[in-house]
Amino acid sequence: MRCALFGDQIHAYEDVLKPTGQYEISKAPITYMDEQYKINLEELPYQMTIGHQTIVQRLNPEAGPIEPKYQPLSTLPRSPDPNGRFDIVGVVLFVEDAPRIISNIRGRDSPVREISVTDTSQDHAMTISAWNDLTGKPCDAISNWAERFNVVGFTALKTRHTRGFTLNTTMSTRIIMNPKGERADMLREWVKLYQHVFLDRQEKILNVRYPSAEKKVVTIAELRSKKASNAIPDEVAWIRVTIPDPDLQRVNAYIGCLGCGKRTHLPIGTRFPCISCKKAETTAAYRVTFKFDAADESGTMSFTTFNDDTEKLFRKPASEIWNIKSTGNLEAMNSVLL
Repeated sequence: MRCALFGDQIHAYEDVLKPTGQYEISKAPITYMDEQYKINLEELPYQMTIGHQTIVQRLNPEAGPIEPKYQPLSTLPRSPDPNGRFDIVGVVLFVEDAPRIISNIRGRDSPVREISVTDTSQDHAMTISAWNDLTGKPCDAISNWAERFNVVGFTALKTRHTRGFTLNTTMSTRIIMNPKGERADMLREWVKLYQHVFLDRQEKILNVRYPSAEKKVVTIAELRSKKASNAIPDEVAWIRVTIPDPDLQRVNAYIGCLGCGKRTHLPIGTRFPCISCKKAETTAAYRVTFKFDAADESGTMSFTTFNDDTEKLFRKPASEIWNIKSTGNLEAMNSVLL
């Protein structure tokens, strides 16, 4: 549930309310909040307001100041944990120049800015997606990544598993410019001693962010070595393979959502709300996928192409492939991959 602070209250409670702290709050009005104003699905549809009569008491004041519990990047759980929140400290290798605007499932626009960090616990960087207010001054403060390697703390992050393994900020996240503690001090010493390590990791990120016109071809064996834990989001790999035994029975042609591809039984061209991608209005369109095994000198691997890539592979539009499959035209089917 969200708690709203206004004007002078923000500074008055800055040193009182801390992430991970436990408090007893009394005489704070709770009102219903319209669904459209929720930032994410985790929020309850209520809002607490701090007033002049509100009393905020920490449950364990004798415990001392609340400090972030930084943990190594390699120890973050790789299995989804919707309730997990994690504090990390790392060396910043890259910050997007400016926020990008992303529309959420309710159609609201939110700014997002990606940050790449690394530490001593693993040999690759991890991406943090900073959202909303954090994309402004907090990200600007670490935008000198090309000039120096900053050690920065991030609190209350949650894991994300839709684009490899990445991290997202939450409403409780703070970006700490001068983090304290043993891990932060160790990273500062590491930066002094191993500049070449950071430059190498930074170069890998920049090669993905700003790819050259030359296409670097990798083998299937090299591609297999990529895991969700060490792949860089938006990384593109080129392979040169053959499809030794294409099976046209593995071509799946159907009618589905124009956005996410979820199957629908509605007629082609029908506009409808999609419960899968949460779009209020989408269109029923021809969709086609193809599963196949490809091979090169290093081995074989299974792949799936989705709509646009399947059209390129077959050199035919999805509507034509759908007609071939639905009519059972074997002669046309056999010519698809020729």
